[in-house]
Amino acid sequence: VPLRRARGYVPAKIPVKDRGETTVLATGGDLKSTVCLLSKDEATVSEHLGELENPAALRNFIGAIDRLQDLLKLEPQVVAHDLHPAYGSSKHALSFGLKEVAVQHHHAHIVSCMADNGIEGKVIGVACDGTGYGTDGAIWGCEIMECDEAEFKRLGHLSYYPLPGGDAAAKELWRPALSLLRETYGDDWRKEIPGPMLDMFSKEGEAVELTEKRLSQSGDRITKTSSLGRLFDAVAYLLGVCQRNHHEAQAAMALEDLATTVEEAEPFSYVTHEAEDGTFLLDLRPLVKEVVSGVASGKDKAVMARSFHEAIVAMLVESALRASEETDLDNVILSGGCFANRLLTERVSRLLEAWGREVYVHRELPTGDGGLSLGQAVCAAERVARGLV
Repeated sequence: VPLRRARGYVPAKIPVKDRGETTVLATGGDLKSTVCLLSKDEATVSEHLGELENPAALRNFIGAIDRLQDLLKLEPQVVAHDLHPAYGSSKHALSFGLKEVAVQHHHAHIVSCMADNGIEGKVIGVACDGTGYGTDGAIWGCEIMECDEAEFKRLGHLSYYPLPGGDAAAKELWRPALSLLRETYGDDWRKEIPGPMLDMFSKEGEAVELTEKRLSQSGDRITKTSSLGRLFDAVAYLLGVCQRNHHEAQAAMALEDLATTVEEAEPFSYVTHEAEDGTFLLDLRPLVKEVVSGVASGKDKAVMARSFHEAIVAMLVESALRASEETDLDNVILSGGCFANRLLTERVSRLLEAWGREVYVHRELPTGDGGLSLGQAVCAAERVARGLV
């Protein structure tokens, strides 16, 4: 699975369905930024441009758009961008004065993988990552969808939990860990966890108490998330595998590394609930309880890391099969940064294939946010062709 396309891979053109004369510029996301120009039956995705919170990377991003247009001699009529209103890439897209198409983050992931594999029409999309702005204002990150190139329907997702600190929760792993403990045990979470785990939180100082107070007082005003990436971070913290993400996905990679030292383990538990809006919710509070009890009993961390992975595998496979049966669709698309995890990707793919489903992962484009711009471009072109924008 590609992680980044750079020297030797760009600006190779990617064949896509010809959707007419409209040329689309897509500005991607703010992390692992790329841009894409799509015209007729060809899409050209730029090299990796960096993280747009960095001023030098933002300048490079702006320059890359100009360079790509000059190279291909194309003038876009439509600009596609992420749904997140605060993304620098989205703000820059609005500055062009072109017809705008906002594309939900995880829909773009799935469409990117579809285009990467030459797949058209309706599919089941399984999108798993750390952060993606949802249509309800929450931060999505573990989504089961029915979608095609233009539209999507959310069928199921990880149950929401608060994300104290917002973006800080991607670096300070005690934040999602605290949130999940409070979701599982309530205000008395300190009484439920073993001493060594409590000591880890004590070392974080006053910040834990202040955050806990805010969680108690702010309620629904704190951003909610269904992020699988932050779940990986929380479990890595609770197991004592990683306390900080000094680089992206550090905790998740450490957890995967540990899990691969064990050939098999029984999966942790989870339950599925039916939501009022007709979606299904994946509740991982039983999993959190098993992590806590495992640490309390001195269970081997590597076995628990494997049990965690097997639980996520089982959850995603069951969810995809349920969605497949509900919609009578057999093509399953896996995309999003979490599928850079080889153990997760291989296990989910093999099990779904054993159930007779056709599974597609990325081949040429990154499974993470580096592939977003292609998905945005294809989605925008399809919406224009259907007269939806």
